[in-house]
Amino acid sequence: MNRSYIIYTFLLLFAGSVSASAQTAKSAGGTYLVTAFGARGNGKTVNTEAINRAIEACAQAGGGQVIVPKGVFLTGTIVLQSHVHLFLEEGAVLRGVTDLNAYQAYVPQKDMTKYGMAYFPNWTRGLIIATGATNFSVTGYGTIDGSHVEDPNGEEGKRGPHMIVFGECRNFEISGLTLVRASNYAYVGYESENATFRNLVMTEGWDGIHIRGAKNILIQNCDFYTGDDAIAGGFWENVSVSECYINSACNGIRVIFPATGLTIADCTFQGPGLHPQRSTFDGQRRNMLGAIIIQPGAWDHSPGPLENIHIRDIEIDDMNAGITFVLHEGNQCGDVWVERVRATNVKYAHSVESWRGGVFRKVVFRDIYTQFMGDASAGIADLRLEKAAIDPRPSPYWGFYARGVQDLRLENVEFDYTGTEVRPALGFEEVAAIRLQQVTCKEVEGMPREVLIRSGIPVNE
Repeated sequence: MNRSYIIYTFLLLFAGSVSASAQTAKSAGGTYLVTAFGARGNGKTVNTEAINRAIEACAQAGGGQVIVPKGVFLTGTIVLQSHVHLFLEEGAVLRGVTDLNAYQAYVPQKDMTKYGMAYFPNWTRGLIIATGATNFSVTGYGTIDGSHVEDPNGEEGKRGPHMIVFGECRNFEISGLTLVRASNYAYVGYESENATFRNLVMTEGWDGIHIRGAKNILIQNCDFYTGDDAIAGGFWENVSVSECYINSACNGIRVIFPATGLTIADCTFQGPGLHPQRSTFDGQRRNMLGAIIIQPGAWDHSPGPLENIHIRDIEIDDMNAGITFVLHEGNQCGDVWVERVRATNVKYAHSVESWRGGVFRKVVFRDIYTQFMGDASAGIADLRLEKAAIDPRPSPYWGFYARGVQDLRLENVEFDYTGTEVRPALGFEEVAAIRLQQVTCKEVEGMPREVLIRSGIPVNE
């Protein structure tokens, strides 16, 4: 039994204990209906003060459940507190107001620059925020609507407040809700620990769930239809993403900082994006860039390891790239398993690359089927790879490219392509040991199956 499976099992048990403790707290504490504090769900009244009064009363009494009933409740920033469980009944809508002055920011209680925090304090505004809270939740059957509130002074001259911002929080749950039209990220967290995201639907906006600094996190059975990366972040320890449907106009899962004990399992990645990528100038680009791209240090120098990465039971269709790993300066990688992946209509080769120091110790791709889109365009066979880009890009190999790996194994792998192709299927550069077992690649006339560059090690069939 490998460590990733143990971690995944632990997270499932942990998520059950979090949910059970949350239910105990809800039943043990009082119930606070926001309308009893003056809130009106008529889609016109601004309810910021009323909702926060209900939360304050609940917290002062030691905790309980704050209920939002059916109706449309306009609001500015809602500040959650420890032991408070915000519950949206079916038909309840929390909708962000257009007045930017009605939004507060999460203010860190400690140095968060180690997590690459940017654009503070304007960046950390949110419709719902919490700072240093524990044992709390946002759950129910309703909708949180960010309404795409644009800020001309925000990033890209348009990004407004995030939907949910939790900083330095532990033991919390967000589940059952529909999150629509986030004015920036639907959820952004800094130093989150022991958290569950379950049965959520996220549509439009930018990133869906973006966490910087995470320990013991479960993201399960969520549907993403985002305008930017569906799940992103890094500095992760024991994070599990499972049973999710991921549709995006950017990347599915993008890890931009170190991570250890990461499991991605039983997920479907489907392009193109239902909603356009909101950062593009014309606001119309919908093609999905990549399913899973793990690239610590791609944005900022962030030394640290990748370790025990397990990707399994994945379906991928219609996007630029399937699985991409990239190491940058100061990053090392231990063991990586990619197993039972079926991908179709993929443009670019899977890749495992190191360009600025650091090596992959062991990489296993096992039980993989990929149907690529053949490319015979002018100059494609003569591409020279010198460094990795931020987003997946084409290469002189159509199926798989590896660089800077100590032990690489491809087992029971089938690569096919549609249309016309003029490149070799496989490229290996500075790979110490290669084992190819039951590897089948559609032939390209006049081309070898694989090309070895500066490896000095024969391929073991």
